[in-house]
Amino acid sequence: MVKKENLEKKIIKIGYCRVSTDDKQEMSLENQIKMMEQQNCNHVYSEHGSGRNDKRIEFQKMLKHIKKLANDEKNTVYLIVFKNDRLSRKFRTLVNTIEDLMELGVNYISLIDHIDTSSIGGKMFFQILSSFNEYEVSNTRERVKIGLERAREKGKILGRPSVTKSQKNKLIRLYQLNSLSVEEIAKKCNMKTSTAYKYLKMANIQRRR
Repeated sequence: MVKKENLEKKIIKIGYCRVSTDDKQEMSLENQIKMMEQQNCNHVYSEHGSGRNDKRIEFQKMLKHIKKLANDEKNTVYLIVFKNDRLSRKFRTLVNTIEDLMELGVNYISLIDHIDTSSIGGKMFFQILSSFNEYEVSNTRERVKIGLERAREKGKILGRPSVTKSQKNKLIRLYQLNSLSVEEIAKKCNMKTSTAYKYLKMANIQRRR
């Protein structure tokens, strides 16, 4: 008789808590951590930092940990937060982060906002949020496009101005004097250091030793 394989998945709950200086008392780190403990979280990440900073240390650690757990098919992973704005105060970052996690099979729960993407209602609500995000992205692109078109109509030159022949000659002349660094020469020629190196190479100028 073949032994039946145990298909039951392991439920892993990860909590994320964040506060910044302007947060109210009910959003204190201690209160948030307590709520995560009540949710039986296996691991809780917490930190002080702005919700508009996408490079928060614990935030990045949490995402890396969750993605690693989600790659194991034996796990059912939940990310739990006190409120949406604890994850991010930037709407686009919030939606994109949750979408990325959902694609990996991670469920998202916001306790105060009553969102649980493991339920049908929660998924529908999040789809509505996603549509608002897409709408805002499209609007931003359209506004940029209109702005560029208006600038062109007024005869404005868009983008970084091209390097003139005079600038190239000055670059080569100063470089051959061997008295200034390439960074200093680039500043005097009003160009980026990388651009200076590019034009020196194109002109087959032998590098200094």
